[in-house]
Amino acid sequence: MALWRLCRAFGALRVAPGPAPVPVPVPVSVSVPVPGSPWRALSASAARLTTDPLWKCRVKYTVRPVGMKKTGGRDHTGRIRVRGIGGGHKRRYRMIDFQRLRYEEGAPAAPFEEKVVRVRYDPCRSADIALVAGGNRKRWIIATENMQPGDVLKNSAHIGRMA
Repeated sequence: MALWRLCRAFGALRVAPGPAPVPVPVPVSVSVPVPGSPWRALSASAARLTTDPLWKCRVKYTVRPVGMKKTGGRDHTGRIRVRGIGGGHKRRYRMIDFQRLRYEEGAPAAPFEEKVVRVRYDPCRSADIALVAGGNRKRWIIATENMQPGDVLKNSAHIGRMA
């Protein structure tokens, strides 16, 4: 207990930030024999860097549809948790950029224009979606009621005078 308090006091005295943390790789799999059962072993999950910022975000943004796994109302153990779910047409998820004002890397924070390439039905939501392109990137956004291919959208962080 006293050693813990002493370490905590020394930690509070630090004035300058310490060196950057060094990423420590976790081993790919660890096999530990279970006593009484030489054929079974415990294995850990795949290797990950513990300081990797994208560890929880497994999928990077893409305009291509991503496959979805249907659960059929079952949980991770396979038991039915919600009745009446199942079947239906196979659907693929399209990632939507809800934060519309993302500037490109190295570009100044100035207004930019994007052109609507395609407006289509999205099976995963009740709204239509629009593929917009501007600069060197494409992204899906929620389409407005009157949006058509060829329309030009102007995005800005500043709300100007309307009249």
